[in-house]
Amino acid sequence: MHRLLRHTPEVIVAVLSLTVSLSAQMIDPKDAAGAFGDKLAAESPKQIYDQAQYQALYEYQHQKDPGNPYKHEVGWTVLFVGERYSMFLDYFSYQADSINDSYARAKRKENDLLVPLMSVMQQQAFKDRVVRGADSCFVVSSTGLKEYAYEEPLPQMEWSMTPGDTIVAGVKCKKALTHFRGRDYVAWYAPEVPIPDGPYKFTGLPGLIFCLYDTAGQYSFTLGSLSAVSEEDPIPIYRLTDYPEETRSHILQMHKNFCADPARGLMSMRGVTIPEETLKSIKPLPFNPIELE
Repeated sequence: MHRLLRHTPEVIVAVLSLTVSLSAQMIDPKDAAGAFGDKLAAESPKQIYDQAQYQALYEYQHQKDPGNPYKHEVGWTVLFVGERYSMFLDYFSYQADSINDSYARAKRKENDLLVPLMSVMQQQAFKDRVVRGADSCFVVSSTGLKEYAYEEPLPQMEWSMTPGDTIVAGVKCKKALTHFRGRDYVAWYAPEVPIPDGPYKFTGLPGLIFCLYDTAGQYSFTLGSLSAVSEEDPIPIYRLTDYPEETRSHILQMHKNFCADPARGLMSMRGVTIPEETLKSIKPLPFNPIELE
């Protein structure tokens, strides 16, 4: 969830209604815009690590409910690869960052920003932001209501090269298998694109990962496009710095708790009031994170 929206409880309820299908009363973004007053928009606090050399756009599919294999959420994610760091996040989260910062540089007001931000964020599907270095990984992850940051050593994938090849996005790819935190994965990588990178935290193959999916069919990333980033239009690789830090295991537990009782999570937010009838209608949410352990 974007910095501006995190700080406005009325808007948080509206965004939740859109993104997790809670039955709280909908709020029109135009009506909520007045809550921001006339403050100027501010650039999101960030630390820049590198400049992107390549941009890879992946179609993302996720089975939100592990009990319903016929319904998948579909979105787009983007990988930016620099000389020393890479950044992976939802494409529309990146667009939201860009919109926010462009409005700030133009000295536009916050209430001008709310409607375009919400229209972009309604399309957000992948919740995590990942910045990877040579030996560490910095992640911003959602617990359902709030977002927290954690840092960990870069996971070392144990890949098993397997016979087989296929064509993805017009490029010949080879097959590799791995197990990562509760899921078995199949990766198709392209040796002719010598970038040892891929979606989320998946790295270490002798070529860019063009397609990655878990064998349960609940998560998949498929390359849609790959392009070089022009020096005339640079893209920084950065991490946002205004998130509280937690451990990965605690964030996972908080997310699980929220899904089990989202009404309690909503009511715990300062300044949020939900009618009794609405509370009764809020049901538990499916819990199916990309990392199961």
